[in-house]
Amino acid sequence: MSSGRRSSRTSADGEKRLADVTNELLFLVHRIPYPPNKGDKLRSFHLLKHLSRQFRVHMGCFVDDPADWKHVDTVRSLCAQAYFAPLRPVSAK
Repeated sequence: MSSGRRSSRTSADGEKRLADVTNELLFLVHRIPYPPNKGDKLRSFHLLKHLSRQFRVHMGCFVDDPADWKHVDTVRSLCAQAYFAPLRPVSAK
């Protein structure tokens, strides 16, 4: 069974590149995780905060409440990259 790691024969430069790649994380959330004022946002926010300490987080989420757009910069500060897709609740049903 493979552990997913490269052998020790890989050059130091190759190992560094592998380490850089393994520190990348894609985090997909169904709603913007801020403000953390509801159950799903609380869970997502704290998980994002925790993951951002060890990984370069690339996050994608929907924004279903127009008032939440003002929190985009706060969420971006925790991510290497972030994508916010507008979701119109009427057309999403």
